[in-house]
Amino acid sequence: MDHLQTEADRIFDMLSVVERVVVLLDEIDEMVRAREQAPEILSRFLTTSMLPKLAKINRSRKIVFIVATNHIDRFDFAISRPGRFDMILQVMPPTTAEKLKRWKQLRTVLLGAGLLTGLVRKQLAALTYDESVVLVGKLQQARATKDIARILEAAHKSCTLNATVEDKAGDKKTWAALYMGQEVRNRLM
Repeated sequence: MDHLQTEADRIFDMLSVVERVVVLLDEIDEMVRAREQAPEILSRFLTTSMLPKLAKINRSRKIVFIVATNHIDRFDFAISRPGRFDMILQVMPPTTAEKLKRWKQLRTVLLGAGLLTGLVRKQLAALTYDESVVLVGKLQQARATKDIARILEAAHKSCTLNATVEDKAGDKKTWAALYMGQEVRNRLM
């Protein structure tokens, strides 16, 4: 963790002097992890120290700064306050049709169990690519229809888009509800 803080300071010092570049920082979740979920004090300190650095880069308007993560559910909610980022763009999971096309065994298992219903399609729609990979692996071990249904339900309940967070007003919402309009949610899920 000490090394991570030092490296983050070094990177942000470099970013403070460059102009007219695009920076992509992938897997930023370790640097802005939700403080209440952070296992140790250094991790909480890292998040606390990163938030002003992000705001400073945003204010300077000298670079385009893009961060990416597969785990937005681990972000400290303070990351979404004004002045840190201009926009949060959620790249949605592949559609159910794409998942069934990509993982033919998924389609075969669900059809064989008689479970490829509208409800199951909605459950599949909420899963990220990685969550779908895990689901396919688990379904390959299942034999009984009830086991297949149980595995799918558990995957849907625990998926990233269904994780609960507090919005700015303190209301609890899912990530899907927070970042997608109702019309889009209804179509995708």
